[in-house]
Amino acid sequence: MQRFSEDLDFNITESETDFSWNDYTGECIATLESYGLEAEITSKPEYDTGEIRRRYIKIACAELAREYFNKDMFHKDKKVTIKLEVSTWHKEGANYSIELLNAPTLSSVKCHDMPTLFAGKLSAVINRSWGNRTKGRDFYDYVYYISLGIKYNLNYIKHSLALSMNIDPETITENTIKQWLKERFETVNYEQIMADINPFVLDGNTIQAINKDLLLASIDKIQCE
Repeated sequence: MQRFSEDLDFNITESETDFSWNDYTGECIATLESYGLEAEITSKPEYDTGEIRRRYIKIACAELAREYFNKDMFHKDKKVTIKLEVSTWHKEGANYSIELLNAPTLSSVKCHDMPTLFAGKLSAVINRSWGNRTKGRDFYDYVYYISLGIKYNLNYIKHSLALSMNIDPETITENTIKQWLKERFETVNYEQIMADINPFVLDGNTIQAINKDLLLASIDKIQCE
């Protein structure tokens, strides 16, 4: 998709998992250093509380440019920051696929399949708490999944919304999902959506196409598996 992402998102696959980023960060640093990249991982106590646990990896941009472009493109002190996040709430109903990565070495990664990813995005659009900063990228991603004709994983979104809204998953239906989407699209601040998306998407025409009329019309197009 034609959008810059500032983080890598992970989910636990089993319930009651005592997750700690500290079990993984040492290997992350060792792997980056094996490619000649100077990196550091930052942590604070508040990063290990609540549902989402996070770390930030900082890598010297100058080192990245020399490694991949063979050019001196940045000041030696300039760094790029990548946010690592894991949801420690186990949500039932996820389906997975194994994807192959060709770079930097041939390897595989276990991923949510596309219908599960779309269901997770629908859950975010419906119920993410943005405060004063609407995360317009959620709406861009929503339109992206619809443009591909992806159907959503109903079982997964029911359990995802049930956890975040503290309700019975069996009360959630296709119709309630569409109604919640309508309510969100009717009330969201579209100026904030545009302001959030703009730095992350190169195609300005795509950004301008995301408006209330388009989003409301899109509701009839979404289907579950």
